Amino acid sequence: MAGFARRARAMIRSEYEAIGTSLAALKGAGFQPVSRRERVNRVAHERGPCAGSAIMLVEEVMTPDPFVVDTYEPIARIAELIRRHRIHQVPVIDENNRIVGIVTDRDIRSASGANSDTAGLLARDVMTTNVVSVSPTQPLADAVRILCEHRFGSLPVVVGERIVGILSTRDLLRRLLVLLEQSAMRTGS
Repeated sequence: MAGFARRARAMIRSEYEAIGTSLAALKGAGFQPVSRRERVNRVAHERGPCAGSAIMLVEEVMTPDPFVVDTYEPIARIAELIRRHRIHQVPVIDENNRIVGIVTDRDIRSASGANSDTAGLLARDVMTTNVVSVSPTQPLADAVRILCEHRFGSLPVVVGERIVGILSTRDLLRRLLVLLEQSAMRTGS
């Protein structure tokens, strides 16, 4: 049994030496080793559903320059804005154009249910102040994960504290539709 183990180790050593010699020859010919991550990104770029981008970013899908309101906006006007434009939330900004909150259609319904007189209520009275946001250069997968974990319908997209866009489930569905159509065209379906 000891003889077999010795022969097996010698054979493996010989194989490793052959692989090392082959790698040295490839490097000498200009070939560079590629990490697994690079190979995966290359395949995703060439054949993946994104076909052209290994990692899709928030800025590629978001709606730029969303509607915003200031803290003194009456909720009746915000409700009208939400209804007219078929959106579910409006970011609230301060006098320096920094995001300070979000007013959602749910916030308005809650305020209306709790108060029969909503005429005097302003954005600052009903807004959610603990704002979860994403960066335009953040991977889209991260943003989708946040949307799912928190059960949000959309996320403000900010640079620093300034809002530059909004990423909604509607934006994601539009992009998904484009990708599905492109995939169907490539496969001939």
